[in-house]
Amino acid sequence: MMRDSVMCRCAIIDLVAEIDRIVRPGGYVVIQESKKMINKVGSIFRSLQWSVNLYNDQYLVGQKSLWRPEGGEVQR
Repeated sequence: MMRDSVMCRCAIIDLVAEIDRIVRPGGYVVIQESKKMINKVGSIFRSLQWSVNLYNDQYLVGQKSLWRPEGGEVQR
């Protein structure tokens, strides 16, 4: 959507949080974007324990891991 010749975008953290919620462990996501945006998105994915690779400086490929904290008991 263009408004006053400036592109409006979603908040990056909200977008990545929604992708993380939807994608199952072992699932993939492929994002084509500028290198600057890929660096931002990639760092957020890595903080969520995703494995992230960059191809041709424009494609981010991420795989969600099945990550659990170590040493902690699950409280019920």
